[in-house]
Amino acid sequence: MLALHQQLKEQHHQEWLHLLETAGDASDLVKATRDSPSDAVHRSRVIAKFAPSTLAAYFRCWNHWVDFCLLHDASPYHPPTVLLADFLQVSSQRSALGVATAQSRALHWITKYAGFPLLKQGYGAVSDPG
Repeated sequence: MLALHQQLKEQHHQEWLHLLETAGDASDLVKATRDSPSDAVHRSRVIAKFAPSTLAAYFRCWNHWVDFCLLHDASPYHPPTVLLADFLQVSSQRSALGVATAQSRALHWITKYAGFPLLKQGYGAVSDPG
């Protein structure tokens, strides 16, 4: 069981590193660690405390967000605010409860830990309209 847990953690760490590599300069974390020979270690440490199940859920939602952006020819790191609102609306329609709580949490989490300031601005406008 411990071996499976470790395998899943490693898989999610690799997925996290790929996400950051793909984001490049859109990520404050990438920019902050770029000059370190241990950049991958620093970047992985950011998510080390999270359970594999949490990471899997957040990465799954992130991948849906990226696919949604690609479909609409937009950047997942700096989308038009309305696209973010549309994504959450579409996601809520798929939910039995009619809410996009999981997607909202996942985007907020990735925005926070990867350091996507431009996505954070759009997310803030959608999640806190007042």
